[in-house]
Amino acid sequence: MKRILLSLLLAAAGTAAFAQALPPVTNGGFETWNGNVPTGWTTTDQLYLELLGFPTSTVTQSTADKRSGTAAAKLQNLVIGPASLPSLLILGNALDLATDQNYPGGMAYTARPAAFQFWYKFQGTPADTVQMVAVLTRGGGTARQEIGGGAQVLLPSTSTSYRLGQLPMGYAANTLAPDSLFVLIATNGGSAGASFIIDDIVPTNTVTAAQEPMLAGALLAYPNPSTDGQFKVRAERDHDIVAGTLTVTDATGRTVLRQPAVAAATVANGRPVDLRGQRAGMYVLRLESERGAVVRRLMVN
Repeated sequence: MKRILLSLLLAAAGTAAFAQALPPVTNGGFETWNGNVPTGWTTTDQLYLELLGFPTSTVTQSTADKRSGTAAAKLQNLVIGPASLPSLLILGNALDLATDQNYPGGMAYTARPAAFQFWYKFQGTPADTVQMVAVLTRGGGTARQEIGGGAQVLLPSTSTSYRLGQLPMGYAANTLAPDSLFVLIATNGGSAGASFIIDDIVPTNTVTAAQEPMLAGALLAYPNPSTDGQFKVRAERDHDIVAGTLTVTDATGRTVLRQPAVAAATVANGRPVDLRGQRAGMYVLRLESERGAVVRRLMVN
């Protein structure tokens, strides 16, 4: 399962996508189910059944509380004694590792959307987060290329209404069309009572403007990848972006580093991010300031 999580937790920065008619995500509205498994998706319960040997109910069909249609998907952490384990939704058949063990699941997809839009409800404690990751690739095996991707960290809210979420996509500096899409939605195994409901995942060629349109492009993270787990984040100008609250989460959504906001003057030459002691793999850095939030992926080799 760790291999599945780490291989899917990928995101790339880049330019906006082309305007085009966009194919839908398989069962993105979670309208069809086989028991408690949405058609075209893999759930934690299937993975836990293989790993733990007994049935679980971390992903369920929500018919009473949905945004549209007849159903939505509800994710809850798995509590076993004192431990709370994450809940996952993975696009495609992630149980079949015969074709490409590094990219299980996925669906055929040839477009380059600007973002994936979705609606969600998320209730929990400050310790709870949900990560949503999308990766577009081309080719397979050792010839597979990552064409683009995006990562988003969601926080709980006291609101009982559905909220609009967006996963902006970044692209490599080429015009290649992808042939596969991989999507991962994961709770972080936080509190026992956390509840995340998602519905109506659709691609879009527009992205709702952030508080600052240039905010996402203002942040640099280097060296990336890092061989020793040490990074520095900086901005050429607008140091208040770097000075915001800093959070780093791993592939399961677990918070491995959290720092409070600091004075902007103290990070004029960059802000260190120390992940020494963490395992090799992908991590998601989130900086939050009054001007908005910026997400970057970090790679530890």
